[in-house]
Amino acid sequence: MPIVQEHLIGCKTGKGKKQLLIAIGGMHGNEIAGIQAIERVLDVLKNSSKPFNGTFVGLIGNVQAIKAGKRYLHSDLNRIWDEANVLLAQSATDFSKIPDHLMLKQLHLTIEHFTTQGFDEICIIDLHTTSANGGVFIVCPDEEQHKKMISRLHVPVILNLEQKLKGTAMQYFWQQQMVSFAFEGGNHYSPQSVDKMESALWLCLEYMGCVKRKDFDNIEYHDLRLIHATEELPHFCKVVEHHYIAPGDAFAMEPGFTNFQPVARGTLLAHDKNGPIRSSYDGFVLMPLYQSQGSDGYFLIKQLTQRAPLA
Repeated sequence: MPIVQEHLIGCKTGKGKKQLLIAIGGMHGNEIAGIQAIERVLDVLKNSSKPFNGTFVGLIGNVQAIKAGKRYLHSDLNRIWDEANVLLAQSATDFSKIPDHLMLKQLHLTIEHFTTQGFDEICIIDLHTTSANGGVFIVCPDEEQHKKMISRLHVPVILNLEQKLKGTAMQYFWQQQMVSFAFEGGNHYSPQSVDKMESALWLCLEYMGCVKRKDFDNIEYHDLRLIHATEELPHFCKVVEHHYIAPGDAFAMEPGFTNFQPVARGTLLAHDKNGPIRSSYDGFVLMPLYQSQGSDGYFLIKQLTQRAPLA
């Protein structure tokens, strides 16, 4: 499978083909913090002579949307990753009306180039940010193969969010039996979002055995950074309400909500063409929409207090 160079941030190759970590930034064109985090890690690795095992690959998602400064051009690149769309994109030759499908085709080809090279362990991490302030969390399936790596990152896990977001790249790779998860680092434009995603990448590299803590003393720092960033957050949650925005809804979130902000049942959250929208539950707000593109108005989540820690 050929690499499409405009999607490749860089690649660090070391000893052997046991482990492969692929990190994707910019799946949405207004989310470039993940790209910056990947560049930071690659800069350190490429300028280091310390032992490195396996391969670390950094990729850019929606290159065209990034150039345009938009979340997407025609259709959300992170909602079209299903078998039908992948097959359609692979066979298509004219992308003038569906430019995001060209990005799907190119990114799929580039990922396959690496995942078909005979690695024993493969993990894909998709780096995202939100239009609201605050918070950091992970989206992954509640499956054993994901649990050890996820627990290594100390970050809140929203266990059923993937059921609400259809057609994501991570869902596609779960179906390919690959360990993969989305890492949400915080606000689009916050420097701390870049910091948290950088730390997550280092801890994944250590967990997979690509780097050792005794060689890279910065790993202790990244470990503590994520611990401190999540001290006050609920660590296991489930979605109890998803407000989907249909075309023409004229949805407008009330100002000032942040990720993981507690709300009581009846709290005014937003307005649309039908009037005020209030919380149906006591819980926490997640991903309140403060950007012009997107079909997810907000999520309400509840903490799972009886769940045993991932191990």
